[in-house]
Amino acid sequence: MLEGLNFLKEFSTKKHILLIFNENRPISSYPYLLNFIRLISASGFKITFLINDLMIDNIELGNVEFISVSDDAYRKKYFKSIISYFFSNQKQYDYIISASIEGLWLHLLITLFSSNKIRGAYFSMELFETSDFRPPKWLKILWRIFHWILKYRVDFSVIQDKNRELLLKETLPEVCDNKIFLLPNSYLGFTNEKSNFAYEKFGIDKSKKILLYAGAIEEWALDINFPKLLSPLFNEDYVLVLSGFSRDNFVKNLSKIYSDLIQRKKLLISLEILSEKDFTELVKSAYIGLAWYKQLDSEYIKTMRGKNVYYMGMSSGKLMKYLSCDVPIIVPNFYFGYSDFVKTSNAGVACSHDASIVDGIRKIDANILKYRKSIETYYINKLEYSQNALPIVEYLISLVR
Repeated sequence: MLEGLNFLKEFSTKKHILLIFNENRPISSYPYLLNFIRLISASGFKITFLINDLMIDNIELGNVEFISVSDDAYRKKYFKSIISYFFSNQKQYDYIISASIEGLWLHLLITLFSSNKIRGAYFSMELFETSDFRPPKWLKILWRIFHWILKYRVDFSVIQDKNRELLLKETLPEVCDNKIFLLPNSYLGFTNEKSNFAYEKFGIDKSKKILLYAGAIEEWALDINFPKLLSPLFNEDYVLVLSGFSRDNFVKNLSKIYSDLIQRKKLLISLEILSEKDFTELVKSAYIGLAWYKQLDSEYIKTMRGKNVYYMGMSSGKLMKYLSCDVPIIVPNFYFGYSDFVKTSNAGVACSHDASIVDGIRKIDANILKYRKSIETYYINKLEYSQNALPIVEYLISLVR
C-alpha cells in the first residue's frame, strides 16, 4: 500500500504526535485521516490518537496508539475527557493534529495553561456553521484570544479542494492564516482488478451487473424514490446494492416500500460494517458506482451545513473509492462542480434527478472500457492519495525535525 514511499522510513524520529478526532462511526470508515496516519507513522512518528468508544475498531498500525477517552461522541463530554487526559498524564507531545474542533479548543488550553507549548495543524473533515467553533459557555472568556492563538500556533490546514478551502476561510479563518494544503478524499493506490465478493456474499447471479451505492443510507443523503428512478433497469441485467450505515429509520422505510424488489433480489440492502479489505472487494465487484446524493432545498444550501453537502466535491468518499477501483460513476449534476469533473476526467456521467440516471447508466454500459481507461489515467495522475499527501508529510517532517 505504501510502495514507492519507502524513503519515508529513512526519516528516523522519536517525535510524538497527539491526534484528536471525535466522531460516531468506527475509525476504519474515515480512510481520509487513517491513510494520512499510515503515511506519517511510516515516517517514524509515534502517534497517540484520542477517540471515543463508538470509533473503536480492530485496526492495528505500527507506531500508533488508539486511546478511547469517552463512551460516546457527545462533544462536551469528549472535550472534557481529552482535557483530563492531556493534563493528567506525563507524556510530552511534539505536535498536535486536530481533525475535529475539540482539538482546536484543547490546543487553545494547552497554549494558555501548559508548559508544553506545542504547535499544530488542522485536518478539516467537515465544514460547520461558524457558531459550532465557539467554545462552551464556560470558555467564552477565551473566545477573543482564540483567533490570535490559532493564527500563531496552527502551522497549516488540510482541506479536500479549492471550493471547500474558500468555505473553510469563511467559517474558520483562524486556521487559514498560514499554509493550506489541498488533499482529495482519495485512497492509497489504484486497482483495476475485479472481484466476486458481492456476488458471493449476497447470492447475486454472476450474470447481473451491480449498481453500487456505498455510504450513508439515511434521509439526509438519499431520496426515498431513488430505487424507483432505477426501476426500468430491473427488467434488464442490473441489481442495486445499497451498502453502508444508517442512524435513522430510513432503511426501515426503504425495506417496507420496496419489499417486492428486495424479494426479487433486484435490491439488496446491507448495514454490515465491512473491514477495509472487504469494502475494497465490495467496490471491485461493482459495475457502476452511484456517487449519488439527495437534491437539496435552496434555502438549506444557503446554510453552512447545506454548503458542506452541496460543495461535496473531492470530499466524497464513495466517489473516490469507486474511482480508486476503476469503477465508472454516476454523479448528480445539481451538486456544484460534478458536471465539470466528469467532463474533465471522463470518469462517468452527471445526471439530473429523473430518468436521465437510467440513460446515464446505459451510456456508461455502452462504453464501459473507455470509461475505465480514462479513470485509470486520471486517478493515478491527479487523485491518488499518497502523491497528493506527500508534500504535507514532507512539510510536517520539516516542522518537527
